Amino acid sequence: MRRSMVRNTTIITLILFILLGLLACATVDKETASLHNNLGAAYLKSGQYTVALKEFRLAEESDPKDPVTHYYLGISYQQTHRHDKAITEFKKAIGLKPDYSEAHNFLGTLYLSKGQYDNAIEEFQAALTNDLYDTPAIALNNLGWTYYKKGNYKRAVETYKEALTRDPNNSIPFLIYKNMGVAYLADNQSNNAIHHLKEALRIAPYMAESHYWLGMSYLKKRDVKKAIQELRTTIEISPDSEFGREARKQLDASLESRK
Repeated sequence: MRRSMVRNTTIITLILFILLGLLACATVDKETASLHNNLGAAYLKSGQYTVALKEFRLAEESDPKDPVTHYYLGISYQQTHRHDKAITEFKKAIGLKPDYSEAHNFLGTLYLSKGQYDNAIEEFQAALTNDLYDTPAIALNNLGWTYYKKGNYKRAVETYKEALTRDPNNSIPFLIYKNMGVAYLADNQSNNAIHHLKEALRIAPYMAESHYWLGMSYLKKRDVKKAIQELRTTIEISPDSEFGREARKQLDASLESRK
């Protein structure tokens, strides 16, 4: 009996050593993955997307079930214009962490860029179901833009209003005001459009897009003098941008009509 007890004790000890070894390996793997993720995140911030991608792949090798790694992989693929791979990685992140609001939001932006508006709405709404999501205004702003792209301008405006109330750090109010102005203009509410675009410019006075849309709002009201002023400002700020080029076309047409 004593020999049996010794044998059992030896077996239990071996099992404990094995378990401790596995636990130590798992801890090392997570620490290694975290190190690569931190390095990758630094490369992302500096715009070195390919180098960042290499770090995140190394992180995945160390800990393939870390949702953060797949989230970062998704961002890296998005930044290098490999959107299908980005979608796959964001879905992996969400599969490992269903309430991962940031991953839902990024996935929604990819669907939005592809014109898959219903899928985008579903992802933005999923992001907002997490009460611990600390930047809900971002998802709400994206959701509002999706409704705008679908032609539901009133729903877009209501969503932007909610975004303003849930942006306590005032991180993106200029963007929300600008988008509200665009939605009001599309809904033929020129006065509201002008008011909100002016609010956007009060916060970010050198935002060419806001000047462009303000110019278009004045054109809608047939206030050509103010429209020309805003279109010229757009061109001065950003002559080679999309809005600078469009402002030039609208300006030429407005000046021609005044002859």
